[in-house]
Amino acid sequence: MILFISNLLRLPVTRKEVLQRAKKYQNQTFGLCMAIKYACFDYHLKWDPDIIIPKFTNENALKFGASESNAGRLEYWWKFGVWNTGRLDFLDWLIEEYKDDKTNLRKLHIDKNSI
Repeated sequence: MILFISNLLRLPVTRKEVLQRAKKYQNQTFGLCMAIKYACFDYHLKWDPDIIIPKFTNENALKFGASESNAGRLEYWWKFGVWNTGRLDFLDWLIEEYKDDKTNLRKLHIDKNSI
């Protein structure tokens, strides 16, 4: 209900809220990128990792056991579909990193309804 009201009234959405919502998708997706993408869609936000979650980088993920990324190639940084290999720890770290960030993602012109 809260998500419905948030979208209906176009209430501010923070990075922390998106990341916390992404946790709900950990058993429904094979990777963190897709979980965050689904959370963005829930809030009617266009998924653009550089804008939505700038700290969502392979360099930061390496600290949590991720594998090195080959740019331009679709791949998973952790074992496909396994969340207890550092993937969930990285998500928790991101949530902590953005806990005080008050940026309203709806104001960054990334609302998919306005595109």
